[in-house]
Amino acid sequence: MKDHKFILNGIIILVVLVAAFLAYRFFYVKSDEPVPEGLNAVDFSGDASQGTDEFIALINELQSVDLTTDLFASPAFQSLKNFSKPLIDEDKGRQNPFLPISVMNGLPAASSTDGSR
Repeated sequence: MKDHKFILNGIIILVVLVAAFLAYRFFYVKSDEPVPEGLNAVDFSGDASQGTDEFIALINELQSVDLTTDLFASPAFQSLKNFSKPLIDEDKGRQNPFLPISVMNGLPAASSTDGSR
């Protein structure tokens, strides 16, 4: 029985130490690791045209992309079968699903156990 208490106390102490270490690292230690380029905060004091130039360069790259539709005309694509099933219209649910069922049936709502509403 003492072994179980000793092991349980050891586990609890270990968990508390790990939590304290993680809290210390999270709140007190600043990371020297550089932030990736895309996650930097917006710097409004700098030159705004740099971001605009990068955006325009990306747009120009996208305009040069040519999407061909030859895939859809290939025999392999044409031989694919559609195994989907049609959807069947079903009855809709209640108008207000959060109302108690007794209110929906026209019955008075059940009162609470202490007699107050």
